Amino acid sequence: MSFDITIQAIGLLGFCFGLTAYLSRQDNVLKSLIGLASLAIAVHFFLLGVYVGAGAALFSSIRSFLSIFKSVKPYAPLFFAAYIPLGYFCIEDGLDVLPILAGLTGTYCMFYMEKLPMRYGLFLATFIWFVHNLMQGSIGGSLLELFYIGANLRTIMKIRKEERIISPL
Repeated sequence: MSFDITIQAIGLLGFCFGLTAYLSRQDNVLKSLIGLASLAIAVHFFLLGVYVGAGAALFSSIRSFLSIFKSVKPYAPLFFAAYIPLGYFCIEDGLDVLPILAGLTGTYCMFYMEKLPMRYGLFLATFIWFVHNLMQGSIGGSLLELFYIGANLRTIMKIRKEERIISPL
C-alpha cells in the first residue's frame, strides 16, 4: 500500500508543478512548467507500469524544454518520429494510442504554434491525456490534466480579452 501511495504522490508532484503552467501568459514559462510536470508524470506512469504513457510523457517533457529555443524547431520532426517505435513496440491495447495521439498533438503545438492557437491545440492534447489518465487510474495525472483544462480555458479568455482591449474590432 505504501508503494501505491508513493506512486500517487509522484503523480501529485507533477500536478503541483503544473498548477501554474497554464496560468502564465508567457509561452516560455508555460513550456518550462509543463516540462517539469511531464517529467514527474513520466516517472509516475513508469511505476504504475503504464509504459506507453511513461514514454509519451518523457517525450513531452523533453519536447517542452527544447521547444523554448527557437533554434531547435527544425528538429521537431525527430519528436514526431520518436512516437513511431514507442507505438510499435509498446502498444498493448486501444488505450495506449491516446498518449501517442496527445504527444503528437502537443509536439505540433509546442514547435509550430504560439499564443492562442498553441493553447487551443494544447487544450485538445490535454483532453486526450485526461481521458487516458482517468482510464489508467492515475489520480495525480487526472487532476493535473483537469486543472490544465480549466487553467488553459481561463488563460485563453484572458488573452482574448486583452486582445480585444488592445485592438477592438
